[in-house]
Amino acid sequence: MVTFNSTSVVRAAIESVVNEELVSNIFIVDNASADNIYDVIDSFGSAKIKLIHNSHNLGFGVANNIALEQITTPYALLLNPDAVMGKGALDTLVKKSALYDQAGILSTAIFYENGHLQETYRRNFHQRKISEGNFLRADGDICAEFLSGAVLFFNMKIMKKVGFFDSNIFLFFEEDDLCLRTKNKGYELIYTPDAKAFHIDGGSSGSSEQLGFFRQYHMTWSYLYISGKYLGKGHAKFLSLEYFLKGWLKLIFYYASNKSNLACLQRAKIAACWDCLFNAKKRSSL
Repeated sequence: MVTFNSTSVVRAAIESVVNEELVSNIFIVDNASADNIYDVIDSFGSAKIKLIHNSHNLGFGVANNIALEQITTPYALLLNPDAVMGKGALDTLVKKSALYDQAGILSTAIFYENGHLQETYRRNFHQRKISEGNFLRADGDICAEFLSGAVLFFNMKIMKKVGFFDSNIFLFFEEDDLCLRTKNKGYELIYTPDAKAFHIDGGSSGSSEQLGFFRQYHMTWSYLYISGKYLGKGHAKFLSLEYFLKGWLKLIFYYASNKSNLACLQRAKIAACWDCLFNAKKRSSL
């Protein structure tokens, strides 16, 4: 698990796996949180839980890589701090991984706290449209093109060949990149509704205008980055310029309409486009 000011939700995530016989170690990689993650971990009194505390925020993918490099078991579960594994889900994933021996990554059906199924895209980042047919709907196991990063179950033998998360991506679209690389290496992604998890979407690090800017910046930057990686640098530059120019028009409109929150998010998009256009170093701190 990777945490960043996540103490309000991470306890439930830990509770959902700490007593599982299949779990030998739980690595918590904390990205320089301001809250007290130590107290939460100490309260469990479990030798299974290992805390790795980063002196500064390294981002989601890099922090996960730190833990993954220490895994010696055949499988690894990557669980968001705001996600909870359902009863028997881990055992199901282990059995499914043995059944589908060419699957590099598996994932569960994911539900909101209210019991409604969380929409999970069935296609990778550049083929998505917001429509009913673009989301996973399955009564049984299927091969997918994309799996949600909230719950990812790795076959470590395969994923060591594929490689872990791209260290250039600080936040957002890191699972898109990983799913694409897994498929491109000839391995499968399996979605199984026989295993269930529950997710408080976006609940892992709170909210504020500053954090909103930070998230929007990285969502835009990461999208442009993987667009360049898979669709060509020229395509990414064109998108950056298009978003940049349109962004200024939207920004003027939002300020004129006194919509400060939307203006903040638009400034984040413009900043990300600028940094991509001029190959500036991405911003990795609040």
